[in-house]
Amino acid sequence: MLNLMLKSFGINSSMLHSMMPQKKRTTNLYNFRSQITKVLISTDLASRGLDIPSVDLVINMECPRKPDAYVHRVGRTARAFKSGYSLTFVNQYSEENLLRVEQYIGIKMGNEMT
Repeated sequence: MLNLMLKSFGINSSMLHSMMPQKKRTTNLYNFRSQITKVLISTDLASRGLDIPSVDLVINMECPRKPDAYVHRVGRTARAFKSGYSLTFVNQYSEENLLRVEQYIGIKMGNEMT
């Protein structure tokens, strides 16, 4: 749904998920790496094992249950001493996940919206 919405706004995006054929995943990942598409929407499929050198922003639509999954996701922005941004949406159902992540990384994250 998010991919369709972005495309309707004229944002060139692609997606990765386990229900698509491997050939399509490979094509979409190539398009993102080579900056043909500027936005890659993915499930946890892309949280580990993919070398994507230039990622400026990671948006988590929900806070991961496992703190190390969070670290691997947002770590996509910190390759080769580069910096980047991450945004994580937290609701009443994932607040405990956020607390576990904060404890794991030793940082209290900002609450930009109250």
